[in-house]
Amino acid sequence: MPVVASAVGGIPDQVRDGREALLVPPGDAVALAAALRAVLTDPARALALGTAGRRRAADLTHDRMVDEVEDAYRRALAATARHSLGRTGVV
Repeated sequence: MPVVASAVGGIPDQVRDGREALLVPPGDAVALAAALRAVLTDPARALALGTAGRRRAADLTHDRMVDEVEDAYRRALAATARHSLGRTGVV
C-alpha cells in the first residue's frame, strides 16, 4: 500500500517524499487531498510507492538503526576531540 502522511516527527526520516511515500505539510488539508487523489488515480504510482516503501521498511532493521546511532555518536565524539585539540594547541 502506498503511504500518504504528514511530514512530522520522524516520518521524513523513515520514508522519502516521492520515493517511498507522499509527504505533505502538517495541517495542509488541500495538499493531503491532492496526495490522496494522486495515489487513487494513478495505480502504477501507488504500486511503485508501496513497493519502494516495503523495501525501505525491510532495510530499517533494529540492528541497522543501532549501528547508525552508534556511528553518529562516534562522529560527534571525534569532532569534539578535534575541536578540543585545536583550541589547546596540542596536536
